[in-house]
Amino acid sequence: RLVNENERGMLARVRVDRKFPSNLPWGYLYRYLPDGAPAVEVDQSVAETIRTIFRLYLGEHLGHREIADRMNALGHHPARGAIWTDNMVKNVLKNADAYAGYVTINRRSRAGRPLARALGNHEPIISEETHANLAAARSKRSQVRAGRGRPFSGIVVCAVCGYTMASQVQYYEAGGERVPYHRLRCTHCRPRHSITESVIEDALIQAIDRLAQYGDLSAFYGNARRALIGGDGEERRKHYDARLVEVDAKRQRLLELYVSRGDINPVFFGAEMDRLGREEVSLHASIARLDSAQAADRDVDAAIERLRAVRDLGRAIIENRDADPRGARLWLQSCVRVYVRPEDGSTEVDHIAFI
Repeated sequence: RLVNENERGMLARVRVDRKFPSNLPWGYLYRYLPDGAPAVEVDQSVAETIRTIFRLYLGEHLGHREIADRMNALGHHPARGAIWTDNMVKNVLKNADAYAGYVTINRRSRAGRPLARALGNHEPIISEETHANLAAARSKRSQVRAGRGRPFSGIVVCAVCGYTMASQVQYYEAGGERVPYHRLRCTHCRPRHSITESVIEDALIQAIDRLAQYGDLSAFYGNARRALIGGDGEERRKHYDARLVEVDAKRQRLLELYVSRGDINPVFFGAEMDRLGREEVSLHASIARLDSAQAADRDVDAAIERLRAVRDLGRAIIENRDADPRGARLWLQSCVRVYVRPEDGSTEVDHIAFI
């Protein structure tokens, strides 16, 4: 009961008062008005430090560790401690909603409570453009982030949400023994879906065998390039950009209705926000694939050489991957992505892209 009452109180702060539900993020402080009421204002002594972190992440494409080193070299001071660490940088980036002027609750609720997010009454530190660019950058980096563990980690991508799928091991009983089998699971979609490693292996080998049928890979590359880019890449890019604008407009309208009216079901609100978020991530993933295809097209000789390496080495590396899992994983991550999609209760391979 106390938990539910506390939850309702925090929701009221977000939906009605448009205030932070708990502690202020680093970069903001309270200033008390003459009547004793607290007002949130930007801590100008650290605002530029926060903006610098976003510039390094988006403008110079640095990772968390590299940003921490740069911040220490520039003499910027963190919220706690003497020096910046990668986790401190990560926490600043995680607060992008707040720094863009929003207040949220249940952003990462373990109990499945619905997300509440609205435009706050505090001054933003970063622009809305920076906020949107961060979401796009995270989507793109998630597709190329090196996976850990199994050989297929980091190469299997959910075509719905755009995120790479995580390797998981499960067991079944056979002859009195526990036998492991491995799956790739999407942890972002609801409901979650997964696909076995054996299905991924079969699809990869079939794709590589098709490559082996081409003595001259330039013809195959030309056909694949046209299929990837879809003829007119610029028109497809305009289509994706227009869809992103539509998704953002729907999200803003939903937020306005949720804040201004008190009768919208929070579960419905959370589900709709999640759906729009997945659609946005999927669109950014499509844009990233289009950009990659167009970039590869500018270096035909290098692309054909990569295809030749896949054709000549791919089957042997996949079939013997357990002998050197790390080497197989790094090689696969450098040259291929497998896109999968849930269909009628199962997950199927949608397409394979050689990169």
